[in-house]
Order: sequence, then C-alpha cells, then structure tokens
Amino acid sequence: MKIRLFIITELILLVSALVNLLKEPGFVICLALAIVVGMLLSKCRWFVLKMIMAILSLIMAVFILGNFYIWAAIVLAVVAVVIFVKVPQKDQNFDIIDTYYDESEGVVFDKQKLNFSAASAEEYYRFDDINIIKSISDDVIDLEHTNFRKLDNVVMIRKFAGNTKIIVPNNMAVSVDYSSMKGQANFFGEKTVSNRERVKYYSHDFSEEIPHLRIYVDVVYGDLTVIKL
Repeated sequence: MKIRLFIITELILLVSALVNLLKEPGFVICLALAIVVGMLLSKCRWFVLKMIMAILSLIMAVFILGNFYIWAAIVLAVVAVVIFVKVPQKDQNFDIIDTYYDESEGVVFDKQKLNFSAASAEEYYRFDDINIIKSISDDVIDLEHTNFRKLDNVVMIRKFAGNTKIIVPNNMAVSVDYSSMKGQANFFGEKTVSNRERVKYYSHDFSEEIPHLRIYVDVVYGDLTVIKL
C-alpha cells in the first residue's frame, strides 16, 4: 500500500511538472526548436546543429531544474527509498494466502485476505494451474497443510513490486527460480542478493523420489523468503 501511494504521488508531481513547464513560453520554444533540430540531425550530422542542440538541451535543463514539482518528486523518491529499504520485515503488512487441496474435486482452494474494503476474496485453482499475478502487494503463501500431488507441483508468482514469503511442508523437495531487478532472497536460511539477476535454488533432496515443488517468482522490486516450519 505504501509503494502504491508513493507511485501515485510521484505521477501526480511529474504530471504537474510537465503542465507547469508547458506554461513557460521559453521552455516551449526551446522544445519546439529541439524537435526541429533533432529531425535535421537525423538527416545530416552538421557540427553547428549539434552545438545548437546542446545549447537548447542546456536551456531546457535549467527550466526543468528550476521547477518546484521536479524537486518535490526527487525529494519524495529519496525519502521513499530510505523508508522502504530500512523498514524491518516484521513491520510490513502482508496479504495472507492459505491453500488446501480437496481430493474429491481435485482442486486447490486459494483463500486470500486483501488489504482493501472487501473483507475477503476466494478463488479456485487446479493445483497444476496455480498462477498468481499481481501489481503491487506483500504476500504470505502458506502451503504447509496442502495435499500435494506425487508429480511435480508448480507455483508461479508474477508482480511488479512487493515482498513474498512462501511456507512449504517439510516432506517436499523444493526448487526455486527467482528473478528480480532489485531484491533479496532467503531460501531456508541461505541468503543472497538479486540485482537484475535470476537466482536458482535446489534443495539437497531434490533428486529423491518424493513430491517436488517448483516455485517461480518474477518481480521487478521485491524480496523472496522460502521457509519450512
């Protein structure tokens, strides 16, 4: 919720900055000239045109840096980074997803508590078709009491931002495929950092003849924790 509020506020500030800049005749003239010079540069690479483009860019930069809304957006971004990086994991609000398996129907029931006006939401999946897609949220997925199939079981989570915590049973062999632009991974106490990287993990018993759980998490910004209780 905090990340969502930050993004909305940043968008409002940036739109306000654009509107404010377009009210400045000098900025509009420089922008129009820059577009014309840019079109000319695409056809001929004259040194004079390059110099004119550099001067126009410098003038527009002065207008941009003199805009109050631009500085407000920069300050807000810095404050948000400090807050989101230093907030302890225990202080974050998580959506909680409890999953259980009904043998008679062969489906998994996914009950999810959401952080908005609705008290609860309920969705139904076949277990081999669990595919959670979200925009921005922190989630806890509890699979501890799930009756898994004997073959490979797959859980796929894709979202823009937010932390994810997955609780798996003790009798499961687990593999994790985690991709993130910026985040930290904790696989059963083994920690690593992901910076525009793809991290793979296999439990020591993955080659054994026991139920397997394959977890795929793809997030732009967010941490992943996988634990056994």
